[in-house]
Amino acid sequence: MNHPINKKVLMPVMLLGSFLSILNQTILNVALPDLMEEFEIGPTTVDHWLYAGKWDFGTGDSLFDETIYY
Repeated sequence: MNHPINKKVLMPVMLLGSFLSILNQTILNVALPDLMEEFEIGPTTVDHWLYAGKWDFGTGDSLFDETIYY
């Protein structure tokens, strides 16, 4: 299945994705002190949890997005 790529749509979508990614990181950075206090853990542990969650979401999203077409 070879779908044509509309380049006029691709760039705004990529820019929006980049913006939302940076916004998400900013929001999570603001929440770090509250998460550390709530779970009584250090900053390194919170950072690893957030990184693992983002990696898990990104991998799952890519995997399940591709399986829709089969």
